[in-house]
Amino acid sequence: MSLVDLINYTNQNEDIAVAIKPIYVNKTNLSGKAESMFMTNKTHGQADFFIWIYKVIVSNDSNLELTLQKYNLTTINENGLIKKLLPDQSNNGLMNIGLKIKPNSVFETNDIVSLSSRSGIMYGECIFVNKNASIEYKIKIPFISLDSGDSKKMPN
Repeated sequence: MSLVDLINYTNQNEDIAVAIKPIYVNKTNLSGKAESMFMTNKTHGQADFFIWIYKVIVSNDSNLELTLQKYNLTTINENGLIKKLLPDQSNNGLMNIGLKIKPNSVFETNDIVSLSSRSGIMYGECIFVNKNASIEYKIKIPFISLDSGDSKKMPN
């Protein structure tokens, strides 16, 4: 059993797998501006928001070096508010565009997401290309349940 098998949400395309495991952290009350320590997404003027850390694991079981060409995530909170999460452009080891993953290796990182409600979902996609950009590997990130555990509504 690989490390990817232990993660809650996994999708695979040929020899490349992307796995994500969300972990609810806490509810925070902020006035003004909050900046994620992991991402460049900012929250302005929210009173309460709920924070999840999520682990991302990319397993490249191919014999090719892969480059991340596209990465996007979208969240929808329990009230229907849709938020697009932008990839990190700071080249600090997160899932940033241009990230290279060596053949037969695993890349791991943590990131953070916040919602203005106790529950919601997150989904998205990754597109990797090989060195010559002749092969494209598109991997859909399945719907991921973000539940705080104290929601009065049904969990996702």
